[in-house]
Amino acid sequence: MQAQLKVAKPAGALNRPTPRTNALQKLATPLSVLERRTHPSGQSSLHTTGTFAAGEDICAFKPKQLLGQPTMYSVQVSEDTHIELDPEILRYANHSCAPSVFFDTAAGKVVALTDLQAGDEVTFFYPSTEFKMSEPFSCGCGSSCCLGTISGAAHIDKARLQGYRLNKHISDVLLS
Repeated sequence: MQAQLKVAKPAGALNRPTPRTNALQKLATPLSVLERRTHPSGQSSLHTTGTFAAGEDICAFKPKQLLGQPTMYSVQVSEDTHIELDPEILRYANHSCAPSVFFDTAAGKVVALTDLQAGDEVTFFYPSTEFKMSEPFSCGCGSSCCLGTISGAAHIDKARLQGYRLNKHISDVLLS
């Protein structure tokens, strides 16, 4: 018998993002299009509740708190600034070397990189936002392009990074 996943459905009225631009006002709140799943192992993941085409904006995010140093759950938004994400549910997007979404830190939105169906896991390429990670780890994404140890963009060959969509603060430093 296969183990059942527990789905945590956050209250829809909490943690609503404040859009940065008129275009972002049309985006769904993350709490209406994403859900956190807790696996029997205790690990969490983020999944869609609807369908999205590649290139489609999924949801907006904003800083909950500005940080000067990276943490396990922060996202780097400039050369020397990291943020805790609001809404917090986005922290459950796991890493993949073949990501399904891109966290666009300049626009404050999550964008689909692949077509996504309801229930698909939301993953992003951590080095697309992180120059040096606070807690490097061995990747277990299982993709044919898996990089092995993930410790930030600073530790990946420039030629390999060119195959990924990167945030400007990463590409300006590494690919110039």
